[in-house]
Amino acid sequence: MKNISVFLKWPFMIVFCIGAVYCCFLLRKLTLLMAWQEIEVILLYFSVALLPVGWIFVMANHSYIHYWFTYKEFSISSFALLSLGVYLRNLVYDRKT
Repeated sequence: MKNISVFLKWPFMIVFCIGAVYCCFLLRKLTLLMAWQEIEVILLYFSVALLPVGWIFVMANHSYIHYWFTYKEFSISSFALLSLGVYLRNLVYDRKT
């Protein structure tokens, strides 16, 4: 919780809310057939996004003591999820044309 508490400040929350609204907008346009055809790629992005969470569970004591720099591992998760968003955006808009 200490690692996530670093992000509970208003600039991060604004960016998170904007990203969540954009993802909901993309998911509304994504059909189930499109998602099922690309399920391997989507699962790959999600597995990379979960790597820091697994690392923090494995190295819990280290992450708790040194939270002021171990929170930066979540940049891997954010990059993977943003890359997934770009991939899904390209998938949705390329299929429409």
